[in-house]
Amino acid sequence: MCVCVCRKNSQRTIDELRANVSDLETRLRNETNRLKTRYETEHHEMEMQIDVLGRNNAELNKNNKGLLAKLKVCTSNTRRSARQIGYLVQQMSCTIVVIVPGTSYSRPYTVKKRPHSHEFSTF
Repeated sequence: MCVCVCRKNSQRTIDELRANVSDLETRLRNETNRLKTRYETEHHEMEMQIDVLGRNNAELNKNNKGLLAKLKVCTSNTRRSARQIGYLVQQMSCTIVVIVPGTSYSRPYTVKKRPHSHEFSTF
């Protein structure tokens, strides 16, 4: 009799363990599917963000190239204007004040034309 009861108890325990294992497998499968779906969604969203950022980066690079070209033109025009002003100042024999933008530096220059000479002096 004791053997029968032990077998029934053992069988009941085995059945309960199988049910628990089956329940755990089901929960694990469901959790795995939930996480897989979540990560696939996040991955898709990140890919879309990468596409948007890539387009924005390309547009900004295009704008930078245009601004760089404009800056080169402005720099060239500024240098040309500075040369022309220097030439005109030499022709007029006058005093000018040079101010460097963005600094507190300024210095007066007096340009006098020497008689019978093409040389100029600055004081």
